[in-house]
Amino acid sequence: MQETIYFYISLISAVVAATMAVLLAGMRIRDKEGTRKYNRARWFLSGAFAAYALLSLAELLFSDTAGLKAGGFSGCLVILVGSLMATLVTMTALSFIRPEIVYRKRIIVQLAAILVAGAWLIAVRLQASQTVFKVSFSVMLAAYLLLLLASTRLFVQSYRQFKERMLAFYEESDLVGQLHWINGTFYLALGIGLAALFLLAGNLLLDSILTLLFTVSFLFIYCFFINYWPYAAMVERAIGRGKPTHKQLDTNNLDTAELQNKIALWIQQKQFLDNSRSVEDIARQMDWDHALLKKYIQETTGEDFRSWRIRLRIQEAERIMTAQPDLPVSRIATMAGFNDRSYFYRSFQRITGRSVKEYLQSIRKD
Repeated sequence: MQETIYFYISLISAVVAATMAVLLAGMRIRDKEGTRKYNRARWFLSGAFAAYALLSLAELLFSDTAGLKAGGFSGCLVILVGSLMATLVTMTALSFIRPEIVYRKRIIVQLAAILVAGAWLIAVRLQASQTVFKVSFSVMLAAYLLLLLASTRLFVQSYRQFKERMLAFYEESDLVGQLHWINGTFYLALGIGLAALFLLAGNLLLDSILTLLFTVSFLFIYCFFINYWPYAAMVERAIGRGKPTHKQLDTNNLDTAELQNKIALWIQQKQFLDNSRSVEDIARQMDWDHALLKKYIQETTGEDFRSWRIRLRIQEAERIMTAQPDLPVSRIATMAGFNDRSYFYRSFQRITGRSVKEYLQSIRKD
């Protein structure tokens, strides 16, 4: 009974993974600025799902027909699949947050090394003595754990740099919050890689539960990846930008009246609500230097550019709530230029000294 349950759960899991691999491979993404890294990452993720599906089917075929599960053949596949997925999922994440270190030669070398090592381990299992196989398997298991550790270390360092670059470019901490799924996806995949080690125990009930959890996790990763699309171009611009193209101005000959008029027009048109534009974009639109724009805002308002722009959005939120106090808070936050409602709550409390709820209650009383 347990063998039947395990067989069908594993088969369904493999089919689901294969389906997601095909869907990702078949996505139509225009190869232009803002989508190149997204396009590259989806091939890595598609490859990870495909590797899981193919090798899971191979494990089912061999364990069902040759009874090799208890002998260690399935264990070889667990290490091989885990290593391939760890590498491919890591490359998927790094394609977004640190694309400069994701290049073809590096990927080919890593995947080739894993496949050669996996093939060698399987050959040892089929040809060598049990003692030699156990020693070889222990070496591969240690290498697998080191791979997970190295991947985690590389990702943590890269994600820290990614956040700094995003904040430096957009100066929007709520925008970075919208991209936490990249962090979550990696650690979810890491959890899958560690949990896969429990498959080596050979307990069919545990294997069935873990395989089911793996399938659900794959679906979450797939959905996260698909929903990332709106942010692809924004990340591309922030981490792949070149030198500023707007003109550089002499600080000794600044026409502050001209800049003041441009800022006033920018505020009048409520362009501060657009959270996809960086300070460099805004300066370029004004035909001004972004460093001088930030310096001017700091000297005239006493706030840095990000704090000043958030204050403008909070003031807009107050105006919206006063005019339409019955609107849902989520709608008010979106209209005021906030992607994240919790960040809107925190910013409102910090700037006004009152919570959103308290502010709405005071309006309704009046």
